[in-house]
Order: sequence, then structure tokens, then C-alpha cells
Amino acid sequence: MICFLRDPRQQYRIYLGRDKTCGDDTEGTVVDGDAGNLEPSEKKKKKKTKEIINQSSNGNQEKQEKESCMTYEEFVLKKFRSLSLKLVSCTKNLYTHLPTSAVPLHVVKQMIQLINLLKPPGNSKETYQFADLMFKKRELLSIMKELLAGFPLPNINGSLRNFCLENACLIFCTASGSIKMQSSVEMVIIDEAAQLKECESAIPLQLPGVRNALLIGDDRQLPAMVQSKVLGNVNFGRSLFQRLASLGKRKHLLNIQYRMHPTISSFPNSKFYDNSIVDAPNVKLRSYTRNFLKGNMYSSYTFINVSTGKEDFSKGRSPRNLAEAAVVNQIIGKLYSYHCNTKTAISVGVISPYKGQVGLMHEKFGKKYAGRNGNGFTVNVRSVDGFQGGEEDIIIISTVRCNGNGSVGFLSNHQRTNVALTRARYCLWIVGSGSTLANSGTVWQHLVSDAKMRGCFYDADEAAEFKHASKPALFKTSRTRSKLDFAESLSSQLAKISLDDVFVKPVS
Repeated sequence: MICFLRDPRQQYRIYLGRDKTCGDDTEGTVVDGDAGNLEPSEKKKKKKTKEIINQSSNGNQEKQEKESCMTYEEFVLKKFRSLSLKLVSCTKNLYTHLPTSAVPLHVVKQMIQLINLLKPPGNSKETYQFADLMFKKRELLSIMKELLAGFPLPNINGSLRNFCLENACLIFCTASGSIKMQSSVEMVIIDEAAQLKECESAIPLQLPGVRNALLIGDDRQLPAMVQSKVLGNVNFGRSLFQRLASLGKRKHLLNIQYRMHPTISSFPNSKFYDNSIVDAPNVKLRSYTRNFLKGNMYSSYTFINVSTGKEDFSKGRSPRNLAEAAVVNQIIGKLYSYHCNTKTAISVGVISPYKGQVGLMHEKFGKKYAGRNGNGFTVNVRSVDGFQGGEEDIIIISTVRCNGNGSVGFLSNHQRTNVALTRARYCLWIVGSGSTLANSGTVWQHLVSDAKMRGCFYDADEAAEFKHASKPALFKTSRTRSKLDFAESLSSQLAKISLDDVFVKPVS
């Protein structure tokens, strides 16, 4: 770039010299090897045809050469555009990836200044105009010469990767990936430490030179997942964070939450954190209250009671609830209509603790909206375990369980419940059977009671939009259940049939 800007006319002369063509008369002529065998009249006719062809081809060639030859201004702008794109890319890579110990701060500032100068003035997406470029040429040359003289060339004996790792002040990697590091570090910071098994935490803690270790995590949310029940029973999934907490080591609570609307954080704060969490100023602003849909049922925090749902185990051991899935589908449809009408970007997370329900909802509407993720409307359907660490504008929870004895299975797990209730920014809508959860004797009993006390409990049956939404689902569930009940009843009756002589004789 320096050579080009220093003398662009010389570069243009070189360009013209390279594109200059020879004026050889024999170039481009047509030769016929059989011309000697032709009659004189045929030779004359053939010669005339060759001349016409040669003239035509030579004329086209001259025309193309004229059109392809750029003017001085065109050449300068094109060459500058090409060089500046490469220079910007290289400069950004250098100040982004080289260790700070290898590149002084003032050099980085000069690099950023150079990138800003290489951008065209104003909001134009094109490169400089010729006059603007000539005006900025001196300033560009000055800063590039300073960079060339002041940039310390690093002494790299091995690979560039090792050089960067050895000289970096901050290194980001996974716990297992840290085993590849050879250089010493003074401090290790482990994020999501409550989700990391003890054996995995030991990997980064064995790095040479470690003096301090900082574990950041929340042991009141889900720990590491362990598939084997045998290993789970011997606490194989226990984290170092949890072990230190159980030994009485002091924990420093980060007591300000910046994600949830205060109406959402209220219950988990009181139930899981002893009211020690404070809402940040940003979530208390009036602008943080978002009314995506009309009606109190769709305010920041609500429980939508679906009393007519049924647990369905016909697809496996993991329960499904078709009525709840139909209600959630209806809500997603209303949100999408709102997005289309207002062009408001919305991210929706649909959570269920059961894989059967996750699969059902993904099949019914998850795939439908997956193709619309690029237009500002996203729907993520996942299990509670898969949603840990994530957040969305709106979270809809399908609790699935609906029975007369209040059985909720592993839904009663405090850590799983805590994760589910703390993923939303603006709205949290819980869809479930209020009676089942109220009789469960678990944290969900307190949640239903709290929702009723705060006036956040609504019956889906009383909403006109849900009356038709759940009927097909209920019909399908009841029909499946009727078939199963009939089969069980028939099999039990067949076992009791006895044939006496009065029946056997006529048959025989």
C-alpha cells in the first residue's frame, strides 16, 4: 500500500506495460493445410473468406483491449480498494489475536486509526472518490510509515499458536481443553463450576504456576448430568463447588440479577435464595414491562390452569399432555401474529421437564417456526436440563403432570424448578394442572398458592381462544385411553371365562 500511494503514476505505467499487446501481422490469422490441393478459382475464393474472418477477429480483439484498458483514475480506485480490503483484514487479525505483550497499546490505537482512515467518508458503501483519496493520501502514508517503523516484529521460533499461548495474558478454553496448555498461569477462573464434575475441575487446577482459583457457579441449579444410576448414587456428578460448600467454605453471593422482570424473580428469590437477591435498576424500569399480547393472562408472570388435560404414556415412558401442547401452540400462534403485525423481534423459549412433551411440541410447532428464525421470531423447544444457562424474552413452561393423586415425579426437584423459573426476561407463562400441582406437596404447591395470592392464576377453560384449541387433543387422548382401558378390561374378563356342557355340546 505504501509503494502504491507513494507513486500511483508509476504503478499505472507498469500496468499499461503489462497489458501492452504486440502488433504481429501473423497473429490471429487462419491457416489451412489443404490450400495447396485446391483449384485456382477455389483458392481465390478461400483466400477472400480468410481475409474477412481475420479482419473480423482482429477488430473484435482491438475492441476488447480498448474496453479492458482502465483509465488512470479507475486503476487507482480499483487498486486502492483491493489493497485496503486486505490491509484492514490483516490489521484486525493482528491487534485482535496477537498477545498484548507483543503489541504495545499505542500501536493498537494507530492500527484502529488506520482502519478508520481506510473507510470511505460518510455512509457510502463504496470506496473513496478519486479526489478524496488524493486528499487523504498524505495522512495515510504518514500513519502507515509510523506503524512500519514502530511495530515490533515478534521473534517466533515455533508455531504461531504456541507463540500466542505463551505470551497471552488471558486464555479462554474448556476445562478438558486446558490439558493442552504448557505455559504457566497464575490464576484459574472456572465458570459454571457447579455444573463441572470434581474430576473435570482437577484438570485446569493442575496447570503449572497456579496460585489462585476462582469458582463461579450456582449450586442451587442443576449439577452435572450423570446417565448411570450407579455412579449417580455415589455422587459422581458432584462438583468441587458443591463439595467446598458442604465443607462450610464461605461463598460470596452475587446478589444482583439483571435478567428477570421483578414479578418473575419474586417467587424464586423467596423460595430458593431466601430473599437475598436484589433486582437491578434496569429491570425496574417501566420500559422493561412488555405487553406482547392483550389481556391479564399474558402479563409478565401468570399461571394458566389447564384442568382438562390428561397424562399420555402411549408413546413411551416419558409422559405427554396433548391439551397443554395445544394451548402452548395457540399462544405461539398469537405471538407470531403480533410479531408480523408490529415487526417486533421476539425470542420464545418453550420448556418442559419431560422429553416426551418436548418431542410432541417440537413436532407440532417447533419445526413450523424453526424456518422463521431469521426474521426476528425465534422459538426454542427444549427440556429444562437443556435450557440451563439460556434465556429468552418469553418463557412458556409446560408442566405436563395431570392426575388425581398429585404425583409430579422429578418435577419436584428444587434445582430443576429453579432453572425453569429463571430463564425469562420479560414474560413467564406457566401452563399446567393447578389441582395436581397444588396437591403435590412440593415446591409447585407453593407456586400455585403464590400465583393465586398475587392474582396471577387464570383458567384456560374460561378463555375463548383455548376452548377449541384443546378439544382435538383431548379427543385423541381420551380415544387412546379408551382403547387401552377396553383392552385391559377385555383381557381381565377373558381370564374368567369358563365353558360348561350346556355351551359345549351345541358347538361340537
